[in-house]
Amino acid sequence: MREGAVVMVTVVMFAVFTSLNSGFFTIANSKNLADFVVGNVAVAAAQVMLMIVGEIDLSVGQVYALAPYLMYMVYQQSTIRYGLGFEVAIPVAILAAALVGFINGVVTVRLRVPSLITTLGMDYFLGGFIIYISHGEYQIMPKQEPYTALFGGGVISGIELTYVWTAAGLILLAIVLARMRHGIWSIATGSNLFGSREVGVGIHRTKIMNFILASVIAGIWGIFIANRAYTFGAQGVADPTLGGDTLTLESVAAAVIGGTSLLGGSGTVIGALAGSLLIAVLQDGLILVGATAYIYQTLLGAAIILCMALNITARKWARR
Repeated sequence: MREGAVVMVTVVMFAVFTSLNSGFFTIANSKNLADFVVGNVAVAAAQVMLMIVGEIDLSVGQVYALAPYLMYMVYQQSTIRYGLGFEVAIPVAILAAALVGFINGVVTVRLRVPSLITTLGMDYFLGGFIIYISHGEYQIMPKQEPYTALFGGGVISGIELTYVWTAAGLILLAIVLARMRHGIWSIATGSNLFGSREVGVGIHRTKIMNFILASVIAGIWGIFIANRAYTFGAQGVADPTLGGDTLTLESVAAAVIGGTSLLGGSGTVIGALAGSLLIAVLQDGLILVGATAYIYQTLLGAAIILCMALNITARKWARR
C-alpha cells in the first residue's frame, strides 16, 4: 500500500519526538494531535478528490474562513428581520461555499483556465472580501440548539461531534472514491482524460462536481471549527483569519505526502489521513521540543521535505 511508507515515516518521527520530550507520548498530547488533524484532514481528503482528476484548489482555506463568518452575518440579519436563525444561516453559508466551487469549476473546465490560476485568483478575491465584510474583526458565534451542537459544538458519549463527523466524512469519501460511479469516473478522468471522454465519462461534470465538493467540505468544516469551542465551555468564534493559505498549503501537502499524484489518476482518502497525521506530528513535536516562533516555519518546511524524501525512499524499497 502506498500509504504504508508515510505511516512508517510517521512512526519514526513519533519515536524521535518522544525521545526528545517524554511529554509527547501522553494521552493529553494525543488530544493535541487529534486537534491538529481534525481541522485539516477533511479538507485534505477533498483536495485528493480534485487532485485525482488533475486539478487543484488554492481557495479552500478562504472558503473555510468565509462560511462561518457568512453564517454569523446571515444569522444576525435573519433573526432581526424574520425571527429565524441557523435554519437559514447554515444553508446560506453552505450554498455560498458551493457557489465558489461551481465558479472555480466552470472557469477551469469551460474557459480552460488552469485551476492553479483560477483558484489562486479566487483565493485573493475571497481573502479581500472576508476582510472587507468583517473589518478584520472576529465575532462571537451565536448559540442556538440543536444547530450549534450538530455543527461542531456538541458532545456524544464523551466524544466531540466534530471528530464523529470527520470520521464519517472520511469513510463516506473513501466509499465514493472506491465503490461509486463518481469516484470511478474521477480516477478515470485523471488517468486518461481523452480516453475517458471517448467511452462516455462526463469529464466536465465530474471535475465541476469535485470543485463543488471541495468547497462545500471546506465550508462545513470551517463551521465545525468555529463552533467547536462550545464543547469545552468557551465561546465559538467566527475568525476572518481562520484557515487561509496555511490550511490550503497543509491540505495539499497532506494529500501529496499521502501518495496522491499531482498529475492525477491516483490517490486515497487514507493517504490524506496519513499525510495529515504526519504534519500534525511534525507541528506538535517541534512545539514541544522548544522550536521558537522565529525558526518554527523553517524547521517545519525542512522536516516536510525530509519526510517526503524518506516517504519516496520507503516506496522504492517496497517496490523492490
